Amino acid sequence: MLPAGTHAFNFSFIIPSTTAVYQKCNFGRVRHSVKATAYFTGALAGNISTPPVAMCVVATPSRPGELPLPTNIDIQHVNEHLGPVGIQINSPHLTVASLLSVRVALPSPPAPVEIKSINSSIHQTYEIHYTDGQIAKPPSQTHLLTKVSMKAFPSLTVPICTTDCGSDTPESSDELGPEPARRFLKNPLLLNLSHTPCCPPKPDVAEVDPFPLKLLNGQEDEFVYNRMFRCPTDAYIRPTSLEESNNIIRASHVIAVEIRYRQSGQTAKEPDQVLTIRKSISITSCCCLLDSLQLPAYARKSPTLVLRPLKEVCQCAFTLEAMLDRDGEALQRAASLEEPTGKTRHVGCARSNKSPAYIEPSSYASSLAPLPSPPAED
Repeated sequence: MLPAGTHAFNFSFIIPSTTAVYQKCNFGRVRHSVKATAYFTGALAGNISTPPVAMCVVATPSRPGELPLPTNIDIQHVNEHLGPVGIQINSPHLTVASLLSVRVALPSPPAPVEIKSINSSIHQTYEIHYTDGQIAKPPSQTHLLTKVSMKAFPSLTVPICTTDCGSDTPESSDELGPEPARRFLKNPLLLNLSHTPCCPPKPDVAEVDPFPLKLLNGQEDEFVYNRMFRCPTDAYIRPTSLEESNNIIRASHVIAVEIRYRQSGQTAKEPDQVLTIRKSISITSCCCLLDSLQLPAYARKSPTLVLRPLKEVCQCAFTLEAMLDRDGEALQRAASLEEPTGKTRHVGCARSNKSPAYIEPSSYASSLAPLPSPPAED
């Protein structure tokens, strides 16, 4: 029996880990909402319910309470025309709309070759599971990753300049990647960032590489390509589905690095040759970072309310400048200081501490046992 007045009830519940996650794509939608219902007995038989409140259910392969793990993927391959090819992919948090660094090393081409371009893309494949047991597999979707520049990093402690502003060290060069110590000594950090003489912040501006990218004269030439990319937003890329979940719309992803080149003496009528190296990856939801879970800044007494639209709770709404300010230094250090190991590893998480729910067929297995080089397409 409740006396007259206003009453509040606090309760909590656990969402099963197998629950289908929030989904939106051309093949269907999965949405979630929460509402409370009070049931009365006696003379006031019946019930009363609150309006449903929309919520997003997302999944992460990390352990409970942990953020998505950093990803470091190393691939070694030998090509007939390019010689040894090393590819390194790094990301502090490989999520939707996140930043990742791609490093391609060609240490000793056997013959003169012209590198036309290097691009990276994500191939997304859907599986639609119907109630009658049928499974449909539409054609894969290819999303080209946007090339971004470290010049948009406002608080970068290691200045990076390009030839456009007077420096002789381009961002993508034939050096062994950026060297933070050397560049810091050459261009010391300015205490007043508002008076930076070059490389002003340019957020959300995609950069293009020179065309052709590089002309290599043979074994005496060594070429290392470093570039930062940003994954598309959740309007194009959906999180990778976990095997244990009951998703009726499942998504899987493969990252591809494409090297387009021409051999010395190749006629103009002949098409460019392409080397494509692919690797299966697991992309986490863009709502799994602390920025999406923390409350917005507020004061004890404020004349105006702080409204936070549902579409702004993930990092898809973050500007490139904000992303670089948070993850830029970690990406730069990973691209310049990490040495290839020939295997995939997830930094900061031992095998004994990895969540049983984590599933990545090729990458996780390669951290436990040596595997042959990934397939390459010429």
